[in-house]
Amino acid sequence: MIARARPLARAAVAGAMLAGALAAAACTAAPAPGTAIAEAQPAKKRGPPPPTRLVSVGGVRYEAVVWGRRRGMDQNGGYVAATDQKTGQELWVTKVYATPHDPDMEDDKQDLFIARLDLIENGKALRVTDERGGRYRLDLATRTVTRP
Repeated sequence: MIARARPLARAAVAGAMLAGALAAAACTAAPAPGTAIAEAQPAKKRGPPPPTRLVSVGGVRYEAVVWGRRRGMDQNGGYVAATDQKTGQELWVTKVYATPHDPDMEDDKQDLFIARLDLIENGKALRVTDERGGRYRLDLATRTVTRP
């Protein structure tokens, strides 16, 4: 009878250990969305702006302005700058698109940066593509922007 009690005791101990492990796991599980604990955790910041290659034509380099607010502009993305390649002097900056901001949301999550610049029409215009796939045409002579 003593030999028979050991397997039962082992099973009882194993069952108690399993129950304890399950209870511990339940205590460390992530809170349900919308609970006070989940809302108190900091939200993830957006990633860095995409790298945009520079394009050049006729001795002028065109590039996306990434941190426009640091330069006194009204938004971070959506600007193209033209720079003289020989002197390094900035010739002009043009706003390609506006990014509306909701005051109740974090600013950095609302920034919309230029993802790609392509010369089109034999170097007379730029096709500007934003991070969400929006496309714009920037006439390099007049600096007017249209949506194709």
